[in-house]
Amino acid sequence: MPRPTRGSKLIGPYAKPKVRGSGWSYQPATLELGQDEFVPLDTPAWFAWLEQELAFRFVQVYYLASPSPAEPVYLSYTVRPERRQRGQVYWYAYKKYHNRRLRGTYLGKAENVTLAHMNQLALQFLSQIDPTFYQQVCHWDVVRFRKVPQPDPSLEM
Repeated sequence: MPRPTRGSKLIGPYAKPKVRGSGWSYQPATLELGQDEFVPLDTPAWFAWLEQELAFRFVQVYYLASPSPAEPVYLSYTVRPERRQRGQVYWYAYKKYHNRRLRGTYLGKAENVTLAHMNQLALQFLSQIDPTFYQQVCHWDVVRFRKVPQPDPSLEM
């Protein structure tokens, strides 16, 4: 039986909730459960939702601020719980790239599924998928991920 879709999106019980990374301008760092229902990440409500052991999509957007503004680059991956030895639940992230390779990465227990950890993992996947863009992200300012210049101690009085 085919999965019900609306356009290219899954609907009904097959749809995965979406977690927006911190690069989004609208409702950043939130779990999107419905049209007007959002749960902020790294809050007690977020960790309570993780207790349900439901898979979700993490979606991050990157905007290069210089040398010139460009189209945003979106990166998404699936995060899902897996029951392992002795009934413990551990979270894993999976990213399919180059249309065939599935890469899985261990995230840890529910308390380790945080915005910082998922943003770091997004950059790790980005380095494997598009090394050129990854180098640009690391060397140029990125909206919402700007590197803050450290003050030079020799200039301070």
